[in-house]
Amino acid sequence: GEPVCREHGRNPKVPTGKHGRGRRWQVEYTDPDGKLHYPCFDTEDQAGAFLVKVKADMLRGTYRDPGSGQVTLRKYALDVFMPAQGFDQVTRERVESALRVHILPHLGAKRLQEIEAHPSLVQAWVNGLPLAPSSAGRVFVMLNTIMRWARRDRLIGGNPCEGISLPRTVKRRIEAWTPETTAAVRSGLAERYRAFVDAGVGLGLRQSELFALAVEEVAWLPRVVHVRAQVKLVGGRQWFAAPKARKERMVPLATQTAGRLSAHLAAFPAAPVTLPWHEPGTRHHARPHTLTLLFSTPEGHALNRNTFNQSVWRPAREAAGLADDRVNGCHMMRHVYASTLVARGIDVRTVAEYLGHEDGGALVLKTYSHLLPDAEDRARRALEEALSEVTGPPATAIIGHLASYGPGEAIHGPEVP
Repeated sequence: GEPVCREHGRNPKVPTGKHGRGRRWQVEYTDPDGKLHYPCFDTEDQAGAFLVKVKADMLRGTYRDPGSGQVTLRKYALDVFMPAQGFDQVTRERVESALRVHILPHLGAKRLQEIEAHPSLVQAWVNGLPLAPSSAGRVFVMLNTIMRWARRDRLIGGNPCEGISLPRTVKRRIEAWTPETTAAVRSGLAERYRAFVDAGVGLGLRQSELFALAVEEVAWLPRVVHVRAQVKLVGGRQWFAAPKARKERMVPLATQTAGRLSAHLAAFPAAPVTLPWHEPGTRHHARPHTLTLLFSTPEGHALNRNTFNQSVWRPAREAAGLADDRVNGCHMMRHVYASTLVARGIDVRTVAEYLGHEDGGALVLKTYSHLLPDAEDRARRALEEALSEVTGPPATAIIGHLASYGPGEAIHGPEVP
């Protein structure tokens, strides 16, 4: 029925021992789900104000149960949010790790309503994250997603993550390895893994895709490589799986790369490796899948990302005199591959296709175009050619005059016509 506000008691004309004390004013109303509520207040004014708000929220369709936000972030995140998500196993492990390590220890015991009322709690948490700015941003996105879902579940009225200032990421220009650096890293690897670098810079595959590179996927005469699998780590266990975003593709095989891989196979014959196939929700999931891998351990097992990075790649990187950081990880070989193609005029859409990107080349432009060592020279030549059609070639005397000044110096002298 219609929400009402009244003073409650057994008989208002007969005072009891609690007369004049406690929450004496009660609002009675039925919410949109048909549930009866009887909140009590200290004064008639407080009860009346609440009644007005309830009526307005119902008319606007924004009503939510005042007690709904009493659940803690921990309980909502683990019991409601996580079971409702369709994450693949790798993503689920990453989100669970962020919750366990960075979010719940600091905010898990707080009620959703408390966090909503005090966005400063979120800001203080972000400021105290012991992570690099980019990593802190990824963890914040997870909390923001949880809060957006809590709002959609009508547990809170607003998202306390809105308006939060994140640590600024200092964008570092990634300088692709020179041929000399690439050769140095290759030389630092055990002979068994040197062709791993040849495949990395010659095919542009991800590390997980290199681990699953199979002889049967290399077409030696058409000189192409089919990329159809990767080695994933899920729950500490190795699986074969489709490439990232299920993006199967073909990449060209250069003669030099084919020669290096052929020599590698002559010295270290490919090993048949069987792993379960990771494709949850299908009849293929967990079925044994065998590939004849170009790169494997001496015992004939698939390479493990953690072991390879620590015991194989890291020593080679150090031997080449490179910094021990993520910039010089195996992903650098994709930088070398992409920048090589773009620098030689291959259009970004084609490069993106070879890399397995789904954005049509946007990431290639954003990430790799600045790696071109001659980008400024080519831009300058393009401008000079275009301007020559309008103003004619620049005067030699003016160019000589400008050349006499160092970088950043003010230029005075003859005016350029």
